[in-house]
Amino acid sequence: MSGRKKIELLVNPPMTSSPGSLTKTALAKELGVSRSSLYYKPKLPEKDLLLKAQIEQVWAGTEEISGFPEYGQIRLDLHLEVSKNRIQRVMRLFGMHPPKRRIEKPPPKPLDLKQPKAPFPNLIKLFCPLAPGIVWCSDFTYIPFGGSFLFLATILDTYSREIVGWQILNVHTVALIQGAFQDAC
Repeated sequence: MSGRKKIELLVNPPMTSSPGSLTKTALAKELGVSRSSLYYKPKLPEKDLLLKAQIEQVWAGTEEISGFPEYGQIRLDLHLEVSKNRIQRVMRLFGMHPPKRRIEKPPPKPLDLKQPKAPFPNLIKLFCPLAPGIVWCSDFTYIPFGGSFLFLATILDTYSREIVGWQILNVHTVALIQGAFQDAC
């Protein structure tokens, strides 16, 4: 008996004179399988559904932990104490992917938008420093801290690419840049 015929008999058993006359023994004999195989109920789908719920709990943070949506299968197996292969199989079976962490970008500065480029040419663009201390470059930035900003100015040696001077202040003034240059000298 072919596999297709067996499946058809399981789904639509042949009707005889009365609806309940086909016994499990007769059906098993018709299909050519043992009678005990008709009673088999696989346990793996139940375990898979339980593991899926546990993975979703970890991602949602409804357990004792604070929630770790960035957990992939490698860290989930450590947390749930289940093998990595089983977690991969369940995630693939249910089409699960760890949620991506969205990092907020700082808003653009309104005064910098739609401004023309600085008209100053780069005089050392083609110049290659041959020793340390010949060409320095500088930069400054702000760091959000405690509800306000700290301003950091750095002086970098272009030959060795080391920071040779820096200054940090809570105000952005000329003293910030002068302090970084004095530190470099």
